[in-house]
Amino acid sequence: MRRVFVTGAATWTGGQLVRKLSARPDLEVFAVDDGDPVVPFDARFERLSLDRLSLARYVLEVEPHTIVHLQSVHPTAEEGQNRASEDRVVGALALFGAIDRNDSVRQVIVKSDTAFYGSSARNPSVLAETTRPHGSPTRFQRDLTEMERFVTEVADRHAAVRYTILRFAPIFGERVDNPISRYLTMRVVPTLL
Repeated sequence: MRRVFVTGAATWTGGQLVRKLSARPDLEVFAVDDGDPVVPFDARFERLSLDRLSLARYVLEVEPHTIVHLQSVHPTAEEGQNRASEDRVVGALALFGAIDRNDSVRQVIVKSDTAFYGSSARNPSVLAETTRPHGSPTRFQRDLTEMERFVTEVADRHAAVRYTILRFAPIFGERVDNPISRYLTMRVVPTLL
C-alpha cells in the first residue's frame, strides 16, 4: 500500500483531494495542516505547524511514496504578510529538507499559484513559461519563486523522484470560501465602468 502525504489538508482544495484519495483502497493517506479541515474526510489528520521542524519529523516518520504540498498562504492572510511569508518559505524549507533525507519518496506535487507570473498591464494576455512578466514582483510572487527554486534544487539532487509544480488560478464557487467567492456572492458586486 502506497502512502500519500498531503499538506494544506484543512483548505477546501486539500480536503477535497484527501477525501478522493482516502476512498482508494490502495492508498494510505496522511493529511496535515495547522488548522481544522473545512471538508470532512476519513484520512489520518495531524494538526501541525507547517513552518516548524515537527513537519519534517512527521514526513520522515511516515515515509511516504508521494507528497502533495498544497500549503500556500494567500497574500491577504489574516495573520499578516510577515507571518504568511514565513509559513510559505520556512514550511517549504522544512518539507523539502525532509524530502532530501527520505529515500521512500518517489513523487512530489507542489501547488504554486498563477501569481508567480506577476500582473501588469504590459503583460500579454497569455503567458508562456518563457515570458518575462513586467512590473515589480510582490512579496507573494517572490515567495512563490523561492519555493519553486527549492523544488528545482531538490529535484536536481534526486533524479529518482518525479517533481510536478501546479500553478493554480484562484478556485471559486458556491461551496468554496475564499476571497473571490465571497466577492462574487455580495448582494451588489462592484464593477468598473
